[in-house]
Amino acid sequence: MEEVTARGGVKNETCFQHAEFLAIQDALKDNNLYGELKGATMYVSCEPCPMCMGAILYEEFDRLVYGAKLEDSDKYYCPEVLISCEDIAKNIKNRKIEIVNMMRKEAVEVLKKAGENS
Repeated sequence: MEEVTARGGVKNETCFQHAEFLAIQDALKDNNLYGELKGATMYVSCEPCPMCMGAILYEEFDRLVYGAKLEDSDKYYCPEVLISCEDIAKNIKNRKIEIVNMMRKEAVEVLKKAGENS
């Protein structure tokens, strides 16, 4: 059974407070060491933006699981840079990450509701 080591949520105080960044910061706590999250899985409701995907690759996560795609977020929630996480990952040397897209339909419904409330 996998253990949840951190959680993140979107805070709109700065452009760097995406859920992925906050979860990574929470997981690292006081140990800001490169690669400390190697072997971990990142679960997110929406495909990471290029900035967040860079952080996920930098911290050497083994697996990324996401729901909605960036184009869903762009359509229903907020403007996105439409470069897929798969395209970013395939251009990184010496790093392998398994990327899984699942429950897209359900995640899109969450994005629609969030977009209506923002």
